[in-house]
Amino acid sequence: MKIIFTSDIDWANETVISDTLNIFKVNNINCTLFATHKSKAYDLCNKKMFEIGIHPNFNKSLVSSAGLSAEKIVNKLTQIYPDAIGVRSHILTTSSPLLEIFKSAGMKYESNQINPYSKKIEPYKCGNGMTLMPYNFEDDIHYIYNKPFNISLLEEFKKMIELNDLKIDYFHEEEACYSGGL
Repeated sequence: MKIIFTSDIDWANETVISDTLNIFKVNNINCTLFATHKSKAYDLCNKKMFEIGIHPNFNKSLVSSAGLSAEKIVNKLTQIYPDAIGVRSHILTTSSPLLEIFKSAGMKYESNQINPYSKKIEPYKCGNGMTLMPYNFEDDIHYIYNKPFNISLLEEFKKMIELNDLKIDYFHEEEACYSGGL
């Protein structure tokens, strides 16, 4: 069984990003961060523990990205993080044309599909050769479904581990820190 932790840093401030990275570091847990912006905390972290991916926002109503094409948004992030090989779009925005843009930008995998609490999830190749990495836990989906956080997140994961062979957990930076961490 393999558990993969991810976190979107959604324009979080550096203190929140540092605190989150420290939670993973103290617990010796690797994590992939999907970045919306340049982060000094990420720049200073142990790259053996933390992989970086990009987290483009194509939704004009959320961020003032008016006038930028999808290619420009992706290229801007890959200039900040040239080693990034993974992508998760803000609000899980995806399409066949976006998959082509991601591939052209050097992305090897995309993680824009959630199957909440699914018993089995598996990465698979799409038509353009990229690997699609679905996941089955997301903190805000957990809240939407009115699932309790009255026991530690590690206890929640222990319960879910029994059901899954591969698991990709997804946290927003601010929620991981404010909910008491891992």
